[in-house]
Amino acid sequence: MSAAVLLALAAVAVAAPLIVPHDPAAVDLARAWAPPSPAHWLGCDALGRDVVSRLLLGARASLLVAAAAAVLATLLGVALGIVGSLAGRWAEAVVGHAVDVALAFPKLVLALVLVALLGPGVPATAAAIGLASWPDVARLTRALVAAAHREPYVRAAAACGAGRRYVLWRHVLPHIRAALLARAGALAAQAVLAEAALGFLGLGVQDPLPSWGGMIRDGLPVIAARPAMALAASLAVFTTALAVNLLVDGVRDAADPQRMR
Repeated sequence: MSAAVLLALAAVAVAAPLIVPHDPAAVDLARAWAPPSPAHWLGCDALGRDVVSRLLLGARASLLVAAAAAVLATLLGVALGIVGSLAGRWAEAVVGHAVDVALAFPKLVLALVLVALLGPGVPATAAAIGLASWPDVARLTRALVAAAHREPYVRAAAACGAGRRYVLWRHVLPHIRAALLARAGALAAQAVLAEAALGFLGLGVQDPLPSWGGMIRDGLPVIAARPAMALAASLAVFTTALAVNLLVDGVRDAADPQRMR
């Protein structure tokens, strides 16, 4: 079910420019805060823009930022985690201290600082969230690599003369792949929430491009009279994050049947 929801969201994000009922950037002040109607199912925002159209197009920014941030954080975290585990004491100390310093800051605070430095927009938002999330992956990778090297078959391969690089690619990474993929999925769910938070604060995706966080922010002042926009955008964020988390749990359980017992 969660996979079907995510596939549907991805299809909406890809096809959004073709399926939106109205131009999401078209301003018509005569329709400002118009209530839901047959022409505008969820009404219009403060500038008279169709809420449904902006909600559909907002899926593109949210999913793109989440996917890019998760990929960036995973690649950077895995690379640094492996270096910290296998490149010697000096590299281990440097990576360990870098992880500890980065983890001392709340992710959202660090993402706020980074997006303020990088500027607004989809690429900058994805980079900021990814750079704020890599320490978790690095710490997990260091622990998994160290545990994998204690496995008998890994020790046997090393005893037979296999090189460190061969052991890493042939034995260690396949052994920890499922855990890393699960962590990447969890990061994607967190990135959806982080992108919404940054958009809510006005530091993420900027107008005229719609974002769910920005729609929540814009709809809050009139939520008592016109709740459709804020509630619809909030539901979109919640549904996406929940679907990603449920899919990650399902994949993790399938990869590790012992968790089901």
